[in-house]
Amino acid sequence: MYIEAPTLGIAEEASEDLIAEILAKLPYREDPFLILSNGDLTFMQTLWVESGFVLEYQEGSIDSHYVTVSEQDEKSVREALISYLHGSDEWMSRMEFERMKMRGRVWSIGHMAGKFLGRITRFLRGS
Repeated sequence: MYIEAPTLGIAEEASEDLIAEILAKLPYREDPFLILSNGDLTFMQTLWVESGFVLEYQEGSIDSHYVTVSEQDEKSVREALISYLHGSDEWMSRMEFERMKMRGRVWSIGHMAGKFLGRITRFLRGS
C-alpha cells in the first residue's frame, strides 16, 4: 500500500505511524489531503477542512466512489485509514457514506452514444 501527501512532499510505502504523522500535520496546510492507494483506481483519501476531515474511498472505478456524509474527527479517520491499510473493511460500518456521482450528464450521453455506435460498427463488420 502506498501513501501520498503532496503538500508535505511524502510519497512512499504506507505505515500506521506515517498515517498518524501525516494526519497530524495536515490542518491549515495548502491542499491538505492524504491518499492511501492500493492500485490506480482503488484508494482511500482524506481532506482536512476546518470542521474536520472528509473521507472518501473508491473501489476500482469512478462509479464506485464514496464520501462520508459528514466530517470526521482525526481519530476516526486515522482508525479507518489503518484498517484500510491492513485490508479490513470494518471501517465501513463506523461511518456513513454516500456514492458520489463522478460522471455528469454529458459523459453519460457520450458513453451511451459510443456504445450505440460500437454496436452498429460491429454489426456492419459482421455483414
